[in-house]
Amino acid sequence: MHMQPATYTTRGTPSADNVRLDLNLVNIRRHQIRDSRQIFIGTLAPGQTQSFETILDGDCTQDYRVEAYL
Repeated sequence: MHMQPATYTTRGTPSADNVRLDLNLVNIRRHQIRDSRQIFIGTLAPGQTQSFETILDGDCTQDYRVEAYL
């Protein structure tokens, strides 16, 4: 499964250090994680935007949702 580019923007005044995004590709019917990725973004200054792309491996005949956690 190819995800469209995603964007994360910091809010507030301090920098966000060691930002990591955890992504899970979850089978909707079975509620099982099919694939996962951890993306290290690093430090983001206030208002800074970071974009990224990733590929999650899933079967084309199944329905999935993507869960994302910071």
